[in-house]
This record gives sequence, C-alpha cells and structure tokens, in this order.
Amino acid sequence: AELDAPGVLCGECAEELPLRSGPACPCCGRSVAGKGRCRMCREYGPAADAGAAAYDYDGQAKRLILAYKFNDRTGLRELFAHSMLEALRDAGLVDEIDCVVPVPMHWLRKFTRGYNQSALLASWIARDIGKPYLGSVLTRPVYTRESSRSGGGPEERHRSARKSYRAGRVTLPGRTVLLVDDILTTGATLRTCVTILKRMGARKVICAVAAAVPE
Repeated sequence: AELDAPGVLCGECAEELPLRSGPACPCCGRSVAGKGRCRMCREYGPAADAGAAAYDYDGQAKRLILAYKFNDRTGLRELFAHSMLEALRDAGLVDEIDCVVPVPMHWLRKFTRGYNQSALLASWIARDIGKPYLGSVLTRPVYTRESSRSGGGPEERHRSARKSYRAGRVTLPGRTVLLVDDILTTGATLRTCVTILKRMGARKVICAVAAAVPE
C-alpha cells in the first residue's frame, strides 16, 4: 500500500480497506457468522464488557497493521485510530468512556521497536474525544514472545497473558475505561487486562482494536 501523505492511503488502497461490517461479538467486536458472542468469548469468558473492531484482520488491513506494528509505519496511526473511533461511535459506546488506557508493552520491546503501537492509538483517540489518556495504569513487567508472531494456541496465550500484566499505581473507582490494542486474536490479552482494571475499581471496560481475527 502507498501513502499519499502520512497516514493517508491512496484511493486504490482505501477501496481495498473496507471497515468491518455485519454481525459482531458484543464483548470483543470481532466479526461473527450469527448473533451473540464469538467462540472465544463463550469458551474463555467475555473479553470485555463491550467491544469494537475497525477491520477484519485479513487482506490489506492485515498487511497495513503489521507494517504499522513492526516496520515503523507510525504514520498509519491516524488512519487506524480514526477508524477505531468510527467503530466505537457506530456501536454507541463513545459517550460512556471516562478515560483511555493502552495495552502496555515491556520496556525492552519498546526500546527495541521505538514505540508502543497501542499507546499511539490510545493517545490519539483520547485526544479526539477529550478524555484523559492514562498511559501507566497497566504495566508489563514480564517479557514474553510477541503473541501475534508466536502462533501459540488459546490456552498458551491465556497463560502467557496472565503472567505478563500488572496493575500500576492508579485506581479507577467507578470509571468506564476504554482499553485499546492493535490486534485481537484469542482475546487473552484483553481478558487479562480487563480483569486487572476491574480490580482497580473500573465499573466497565470497553475494548477497541484496529483489527480482529474474524470467527
């Protein structure tokens, strides 16, 4: 895909990047064949109280999100964040949000990559809707393999996620939190982070992802 300007796709590429549409899991936002929760949210519990995904994780969207995540194409941040916000608005979730929290990254991975792709998305969304961006609410003190490249199954990903994330030194009494990540696969990361946020006092957690693996 080519960019006409930072974060702006050319017309041809934009046509190949349709926003997700059709039935979606109410707990994580991934595309589903029928009504109700996706298989992962049925088997492992809801990923969040509500969720929205901008794109299905395939085709052009998959290529672009991987370029954004791994190849320093940070100019795509605005495209993805804007699309995620559009998905949240379509789901009627924006007015509930009190603050925005990104899925954290281990310091070594951030040092190596140079940026936390989820934090870039979260800060853009927070600024656009005029809500606080809380970048240190969650921490990731344990370094694990990159889940989107490890290829592990759901059980392995849930075990890895549970040992990877911790609460920061902030409380969230009664708040509705928007939790932001880039890619949703099994939902293990979101489930773990949501559990921690609830323990920190959050009343409700809404998740938003740039792309979700369809059912």
